[in-house]
Amino acid sequence: MIGVEPIEKIVKCALASGRVKGERPLSLIVIAPIECGKTSIIRRYCLKAGNVFYTTDATAFGVIRDTNQLKDFGSGKITHIVIPDILNCLSRKQDTVTTFIQFMNSLVEEGVVNISTYATHVEGTTEVRAGLITAIPPGPFSDKRRRWGTIGFLSRALPVSFDYQISTQIDILSYIQKQEHLNEKVEKLKIPNKPKDITLSPDMAKLIEPYALTLASAQGRYQKLYGFRYQKQLQTFAKAIALLEGKEEVDDWCIRELGRLANFINLDYNKV
Repeated sequence: MIGVEPIEKIVKCALASGRVKGERPLSLIVIAPIECGKTSIIRRYCLKAGNVFYTTDATAFGVIRDTNQLKDFGSGKITHIVIPDILNCLSRKQDTVTTFIQFMNSLVEEGVVNISTYATHVEGTTEVRAGLITAIPPGPFSDKRRRWGTIGFLSRALPVSFDYQISTQIDILSYIQKQEHLNEKVEKLKIPNKPKDITLSPDMAKLIEPYALTLASAQGRYQKLYGFRYQKQLQTFAKAIALLEGKEEVDDWCIRELGRLANFINLDYNKV
């Protein structure tokens, strides 16, 4: 992969967030044009991750069935649902799609799911924690954005967008012509098997506020947000950065790294 290190790091942080003690696993929606490699990035770091339920297609019923009635999430064995291309899930009949989005909406935020709602023949309500990592092209995202915004789905996941500048496009073409893409391998991210405590001081948390408010403001056209959810999510993101670095607390370096990566945690399609 060429030029996408910031996007790769964001995906790694999302995966690592599932092992930050006391925090909800982060959710990501990666938005980029076709051929930008967004699904390849997700596959590279998520396919072999031990804490991931990886699927190329999903329905609410299927997720519940294949995760032992969500018990794999409740036990902490699985922290994330990964769908490399969510268009597969959105191509089903409308009722199925609506049910799936509502299911994910509950799963990634409140973490409370009434299993019997999803035709599983199992009664009861389950409290779990799960994040979603997925990708979608800009066109379909624009079509869904208003609807997802009105039900709060967008604010439950950090938007990650990017595009390629001309020089990167040339480098990628050269990379392909040399057939170096044939040597790309799936990687297994090294993160703890058990949740780890990461300290975040109020002073460090205050430095995150401008990023949360900027992100909330950008969503204003579709939903009024105060930035509370984004503040929580970005604080978790900063802790995940610290965890990946083997640190016990969020320090100035972690905040600077958050600032670097925040250039792509938006809907600006900044170029790499």
